[in-house]
Amino acid sequence: MTHMLILLDPSCAFLGEVALESGVFVRVILTDRGEEMIGAAVREWQTRGVPVRRELFGTKGNPNDIVFYQERVHPRDRQFGEALAQWCGERRIAAVVLPSGVTECWNKVLRLPLEPQERLALLIALSKTDPAMISPWQDFLDEAICVCEAQTSDADAAIGKLRKKAAEGLVKRFARV
Repeated sequence: MTHMLILLDPSCAFLGEVALESGVFVRVILTDRGEEMIGAAVREWQTRGVPVRRELFGTKGNPNDIVFYQERVHPRDRQFGEALAQWCGERRIAAVVLPSGVTECWNKVLRLPLEPQERLALLIALSKTDPAMISPWQDFLDEAICVCEAQTSDADAAIGKLRKKAAEGLVKRFARV
């Protein structure tokens, strides 16, 4: 199954996206900010693997010992996605998982003039969206993009409508949980 890890820095700025197929690395695309922040690390992942911290409980001499060590998970390993998520978490980088059917909507969100926190809210809403509800999302996003591109005074109304839709979607989703 293909999915994307969307990477965001602590201020919610979009850093890039990592495509994974069944946990195995496929490709990465970084923004300028992402290249600046984690570009060198990404190049290292691609050649040496993602460094991940492991724990070992109990040793020969003392069963109560906890030993920490580091190993690298290579891009072709099915555990790469999990290792990358751990690496991101240790560096305060959000890694939000998007199923493949939702990535087109995310690309549309990126075209809208939104604040980073607003983008994050939409990203989380999209990540929790039932696949059957993708079509209405696409319609709302297409409408918002058209309005923004036309630079009309309706842009604020379209963005407001989108925010309301995202909030309603989150409330419905979490009400079922």
